[in-house]
Amino acid sequence: MANRKAHLAATIATGGTDAIPGTGGVARRDMLLIVMKGNNVGSIFELDAKAGMYVIGREDECGIVVVDADVSRRHAAIRFDGQQGCFVVKDLGSRNGTFINGERLADVRSLAVGDKVTLGTTTVMRVSLPDEPEAHYAREMFRAA
Repeated sequence: MANRKAHLAATIATGGTDAIPGTGGVARRDMLLIVMKGNNVGSIFELDAKAGMYVIGREDECGIVVVDADVSRRHAAIRFDGQQGCFVVKDLGSRNGTFINGERLADVRSLAVGDKVTLGTTTVMRVSLPDEPEAHYAREMFRAA
């Protein structure tokens, strides 16, 4: 269990300077995905623009591992799009779909702070910034668990 918790708590390095939509013009290249609902509730995954593509899914090889039977082995992918200056998400042909704010993804879509990313029917993640009070609260709750 401790090893599983360490795996869920593990995050990917942050940093950078590009502007991201939803930040009020603040120069950023790091964002968080905070799991709000599902088996990984409380987990925080940090995204770094320099890291390339993050695959989200049940496989241990995924950059973001989600423990949920409704999530495909390789469910969705997130990467930083330098031309748009933001992170974008794409469904990888998952069985149960990827939704942004309740709308099923049909193509690549940009992510903004506050967006809710739903994988399948049960896992919900919120896009956040590392220094938002919500992110601090989520970290403290995860440590206390």
